[in-house]
Amino acid sequence: MVEYELLERLTKRGGRVVWKAVRRRTKEIVAIQKIEEALRSKDDRKATLALIYILNELDHENIISLNTIFRPPNGNDAFLVFEFAETDLFAVGRAGVLEDIHKGYVLYQLMKAVKYMHSAGVVHTNIKPSNILINS
Repeated sequence: MVEYELLERLTKRGGRVVWKAVRRRTKEIVAIQKIEEALRSKDDRKATLALIYILNELDHENIISLNTIFRPPNGNDAFLVFEFAETDLFAVGRAGVLEDIHKGYVLYQLMKAVKYMHSAGVVHTNIKPSNILINS
């Protein structure tokens, strides 16, 4: 983690915490997701590696990019470093700032991403507004 400076905690759900961070060397803003106990058991390792494989294989403009992964030398946690998105659809919807044309465009982008995932044999099982990330 010395390569990154944590700026603020964005979310915490279950055994996952997401931080906004900056890569010290390049000043790039990223999102770091910590998956607690991701490598504890054989089943946990299998699930985590499957997730990483899928994220690494998906390459689409409407799917957030996985930059890198790391883990502490003596730990069972995994850290996934993603490109940073400014907000999510839940927050934008709550703020009431989306016009109908924007809603249509977000839906169009979502459908393009889902179509791409399905063509790759991947089914996203947790599509919800807070998981749809948005940049300006």
